[in-house]
Amino acid sequence: MALLGSLTGYISHELNNLLTPMRCYAEIALRPGSDSKSAQLALELTKEGSDRASRLVKSLLDLARNVPGIPEQHSASVAESVNSALRFMPGDPIDDGIVVTCAVPADLRVALPSDLLDHLFLNLMLNARTAMLPKGGRLEIIATQDCSTWNHPSAKIIIRDSGRGFPTNSKNQEADQVNTTVSQQRPHRTFGLELCRRLIGYAQGSLSIDSAVGTGTTCTISLPIARQNIPNNI
Repeated sequence: MALLGSLTGYISHELNNLLTPMRCYAEIALRPGSDSKSAQLALELTKEGSDRASRLVKSLLDLARNVPGIPEQHSASVAESVNSALRFMPGDPIDDGIVVTCAVPADLRVALPSDLLDHLFLNLMLNARTAMLPKGGRLEIIATQDCSTWNHPSAKIIIRDSGRGFPTNSKNQEADQVNTTVSQQRPHRTFGLELCRRLIGYAQGSLSIDSAVGTGTTCTISLPIARQNIPNNI
């Protein structure tokens, strides 16, 4: 029953994340005076959101089966998932006074289903957006490939905001150590952070969070790179 309750919470939270921008896109398409090009684009994004919602529910149900490890056939583009998450933010970040900068290699791929990687990024970016409203700020997304461990090359992804931040007892705390603080300050984000932990654990990766009041939050994600992304000399 506990698993069922958690799964219901995850799915409800993630569907809400998708339905909010889908409604915005539908309103754009229905707005009087909208030109056909804008309406067409809005409808395409609404359909994309609907398709993503369907795939997401399936992926989360698969995740609930607790299948260990990540099959080698899973391969998701980090750059494409970052762009996908940005498309499904509630409105254009610049309208919220948020300046987004990205430095992500186009060929970097990780061993995680693309739908799950999309929602991992979307959750962390939504948390960052909430922390920066209403004043706005800076959102940085940086990704690099780390081959320092010869048999386990990984992707290091940093999502950094200049928002309100929250107190932590020490640097580089794992997500579960700051979960209580997040639930107290932003209770509607608790499921999002918990899902991020679950997805990263499923991929046998790691998540650390460094935050301080008034200086923002940095989330550092480490994920195994996709098999075809590993150089032959590794």
